[in-house]
Amino acid sequence: MKLTYTLIALLLFGATRVGFAAGGDGVIENGQFSASSMQVEKRVHEGVTLKTSYLPDLAFDGDESTRWSSEFKDDQWIAVDLEKSIELQTVEIIWEKAYANSYDVLVSEDKTSWTSAHTEADKSSHEKDSITFRQNVAGRYLKIHCKKRAGNFGFSIKEIYINGQTTAVLTLPVIPEDAPYRDKNLDPALRARDLISRMTFAEKMLMTGGTDHMYLNRLNRFDIPRIRMTDASAGIRIKNGTPNPIDTTAFPAPITLAASWDPSMAYAYAEAIGEECRGFGYSILLGPGVNIYRVSQNGRNFEYYGEDPYLSSRTVAGYVKGLQEQGVLATVKHFIADHNEFIRHEYNAVIDDRTMHEIYLPAFKAAIQEGDAKAIMTAYNYVNGQDAGEQHSTINELLRDEVGFEGIVMTDWGGYKDVEMLLTSGQNLMMPSNRHFVRFWNEYVHQNPDEKAAVEKELDRMVFRIFSTLFEMGVYDRDQKNAAFAKKFESHKDVARKVGEAGITLLKNDNDLLPLNPEKYSKVLLAGDDRRYAGGGSATVKGYDVVTYEMGMKKLFGAENVTYVEQPTVDQIKGADLVICRALNHGWEGSDSPFELKDQTASLCVENNPNTIILAAGGKGMAMPWLDKAQAVLFTYYLGQEAGNAIGNVLTGKVNPSGKLPFTIEKKFEDSFAYGYNYLDATGQYHLTSKVDQIEKLLKPGKELSLPHDIVYEEGIFVGYRWYDKENIAPQFPFGFGLSYTTFAYRDLKVKTVETRNDEIARVTFTLTNTGKRAGAEVAQLYVQDEKCSVERPKKELKGYKKVFLQPGESQEVTLALTRSDLAFWDVKSKSWKTEKGTFRVLVGTSSRGIKLDGSFALK
Repeated sequence: MKLTYTLIALLLFGATRVGFAAGGDGVIENGQFSASSMQVEKRVHEGVTLKTSYLPDLAFDGDESTRWSSEFKDDQWIAVDLEKSIELQTVEIIWEKAYANSYDVLVSEDKTSWTSAHTEADKSSHEKDSITFRQNVAGRYLKIHCKKRAGNFGFSIKEIYINGQTTAVLTLPVIPEDAPYRDKNLDPALRARDLISRMTFAEKMLMTGGTDHMYLNRLNRFDIPRIRMTDASAGIRIKNGTPNPIDTTAFPAPITLAASWDPSMAYAYAEAIGEECRGFGYSILLGPGVNIYRVSQNGRNFEYYGEDPYLSSRTVAGYVKGLQEQGVLATVKHFIADHNEFIRHEYNAVIDDRTMHEIYLPAFKAAIQEGDAKAIMTAYNYVNGQDAGEQHSTINELLRDEVGFEGIVMTDWGGYKDVEMLLTSGQNLMMPSNRHFVRFWNEYVHQNPDEKAAVEKELDRMVFRIFSTLFEMGVYDRDQKNAAFAKKFESHKDVARKVGEAGITLLKNDNDLLPLNPEKYSKVLLAGDDRRYAGGGSATVKGYDVVTYEMGMKKLFGAENVTYVEQPTVDQIKGADLVICRALNHGWEGSDSPFELKDQTASLCVENNPNTIILAAGGKGMAMPWLDKAQAVLFTYYLGQEAGNAIGNVLTGKVNPSGKLPFTIEKKFEDSFAYGYNYLDATGQYHLTSKVDQIEKLLKPGKELSLPHDIVYEEGIFVGYRWYDKENIAPQFPFGFGLSYTTFAYRDLKVKTVETRNDEIARVTFTLTNTGKRAGAEVAQLYVQDEKCSVERPKKELKGYKKVFLQPGESQEVTLALTRSDLAFWDVKSKSWKTEKGTFRVLVGTSSRGIKLDGSFALK
């Protein structure tokens, strides 16, 4: 008996066309399917079990991430009913790797008598086939008869296009040229609504998911093109097969940008990245990341802006403005509470409401309300018991209703689990595809036709944010690639170098060893890692014309005077008149890393040569057993492709270091509230990996791994320096710390309350003087303490800063404003911000522990 059946996906287009397939004997229209690691759902039709992952409809659904696959033998076919006779001009076949060496394209008016329209006899690769018919070819039915397999599997086709269209849209109305959505001058929301009103159910469904890993789907019928995205925050990550004509700039890691304490630098940095995006045809950047540095072991700390919500907020606001003014959407990530890589898909961040608002929400809020960020990416982890990718309370209530976000919310890649909850969560876009979502809701509507209107209403909401945002940014109204931006690329090297120079942080300089006079040294030994100038994972940017640490030092001292040995011997160390050792605590996506370094090269150097400079590197703190004996220490983070030049300019004093730590460096990890966050009773061990299957191999007999694993944020609002102040623990280096080759004096603090129409309530004024012999910049930091409050508050909180450049002997009056918002705390009872009357201390200084001026004012 021959089986035919109407396809669910095609039914939802409002059509009744039929897709069907068969083995060579014509007995069954879906034979055995290819094996797959994908979850396979089954559907029974007329007593026959069909595997719904590879049905014929998937070759006609307009989604190239799905496919039809046949039985594992030659002579298989797939056909489609076009509902009416259509003149065929072109047929395009997008093959999966299981392609046909030979096949026929046939047409029929009655599905009985078939006429061959094209024969392919010797196909040698799975590249797509574009067939143009030079004579009249017409028919209601189209069949691809696959004769001979290219491999051991069956045949597999991702998509078949007819006359440049999916079969589902061939009989739909032609879109008029004057359709309102095409009008560039019309309000973006009106354009989006007009477009959506013309779309079918399946077209709406299609647009809720990405395609080909890094694209938004096209809608050929509406002349809506595919839109390209790219990783990530420190430049454009070039992946294999990316069609870029040249390499992209590897900028310093975002944590280096935060160490500059300079929002204008953040703007310039992101502006340059935006220019490269436009030049290469990327319209959406999958960054910046603003997750707070909660755990020093977090493998992705280098992608973020440190431990303080105020510093992170100022930095990201500058970044988003710089990027989006180039016409590129910023995607601020990962919303929310993504603070470690340890089992990142399966841990549950348990956070109280006050902590969420005071510590983890502000940077997202600043990106949206100050930077006007157009996209948000949700996190992999759970938050208070529910997956962040489909959580109504965080997306709809917190992000949209409270913060006021009106742009695109997208999942991280594969970052959702419950497609039923996702529909009404406030989510807009599933990446890299929405195949599970599509299957679930198509099946649901097929079984519950009365619910189709309700489901479609939610789809309208989802795609509205996508279209209105892209119309607003002009993405659909321009060529995706603009070669004019390429003229600016050469200047981006300077931007990368300057950001690196501004971020490098001087931690120690005994006997004023620095700045160096290169002429004094003829035997310079370089040691330590010279391979990794970016963190690992999706944020890695390879760069071009890379100037490594070794290259920079050879340029500085002369190649003949420099020897580089990654792990030198004691004799080599003792024989040098200067040793420079790079101590890297490398971080990467997918794993956390220990606080203690395995590589002991830095300790070996300081033990055997008193003239040793340590270049601490990476995106987070580390144990420093070599600190006491090192003559000088610079924290150099990840400096990108200009690393060698930036380090050289700071070592010699061509650039006076002005970076400040954006995080606290503890003396030992046990001092942190987070110590033990990655311990599992079921294994009796500490773990760093994100991979649950690796951990399960270590389970004790009879033990099970309970997932999601709770990580309770017991410290509450006391994160970073707030914690060390509260517990009176002396850190190795405090938040905001950084030395200079000159000195600065603070004096004449004045605090004046003001009455203005805006939120401002006080102005803090003081005089900053360069008392040294070199020009340099100082980051003056303003902290506030609420002396008496109805709730426990930190001893101090950063509420203002300014980077001031001064010549030797020069003074400048610095004024910083305080607003009512700066003094507020989140009141959990009223669920609102609250400011209480009383006395507030004003603390001004060089770091969170380097307070130079102390004043106060009364809030009445």
